[in-house]
Amino acid sequence: NRKAFLPEAIDSVLNQTYRDIEIIVVDDGSTDGTGNLLKERYGDTIRYYYKANGGCASARNAGIKISEGEYIAFLDSDDMFLPEKLEDQAAVLDSHRNVGLVYSDSYALAGKEMKLSHSIRPDKNRSIALPLFMTTFLANGSFLVRRECIEKAGYYSERLRYNEDTDFLLRIALDCNVYFSNKPTFAYRLHEGRKSGNSIKLLEALYDSTKTFLERYPVFRERIGKNANSRLAQIKLDLVVEQMLNNDHDKALVELETSFRLYPSPRKSIYRFLFNSGIIRHTRIQRAVLFVETVRKIFISYWYRVIGLI
Repeated sequence: NRKAFLPEAIDSVLNQTYRDIEIIVVDDGSTDGTGNLLKERYGDTIRYYYKANGGCASARNAGIKISEGEYIAFLDSDDMFLPEKLEDQAAVLDSHRNVGLVYSDSYALAGKEMKLSHSIRPDKNRSIALPLFMTTFLANGSFLVRRECIEKAGYYSERLRYNEDTDFLLRIALDCNVYFSNKPTFAYRLHEGRKSGNSIKLLEALYDSTKTFLERYPVFRERIGKNANSRLAQIKLDLVVEQMLNNDHDKALVELETSFRLYPSPRKSIYRFLFNSGIIRHTRIQRAVLFVETVRKIFISYWYRVIGLI
């Protein structure tokens, strides 16, 4: 049900400088007349496929199975490709046969304002597995991937309704070489209807999928060492903040105890005291906790996404 945004997304693909493309639109159960709009506006220029609603993962998997190309890119209905995205990224894959996925920075769109949004940087081993695991930030529309890498790593997990993109990209990163291109190729729109706007559901799903990923790939967990529990603990701490802001202090304390068990720290000990004593109910204390955690997240984000020194 994104009829208002969809034409701009499709037009951004039609306006690509790279012309050897097929455009597949997978309609995941829309009820707003999307199909009629696309038939009238685009006709046979696109391949339209309607399916019962099953979530982002099932829609993307359907698109992969229908597609015929060697390279595959994904674009959500409220986002846009920049004009040279496919030309630039296909050139990288054409000239680097050992590379399975190429990605870039993006732009965030809020109304008419466009702001550069840094993606993660590869680590010293030219891998994005650890940076992606620690931050989850690699925009879905910012990459182009070889079909053979998808076949090797596996399709999107359809049991995941959130964080399915990070799970997919982590598996790609473990199996295929990745290349970072410094030129932004993609813009994503910030608005109230975005799925990523539900912070608590998103964080709960992120924790479950992260834990499951570590269980499925014990070699990766062993390689990253203490970073595994550190990441799980940080997700729980983010949930603490969200529950605190919702004034659900009992749930926040449960999440805090889990975070402390996974990765103890003096900061969390202070938070435990604030919750157990009831001091956390004071607005100024909540603001202080929010400030500390926000600054820490900004630092971590800057470390992995801008500096890349790991």
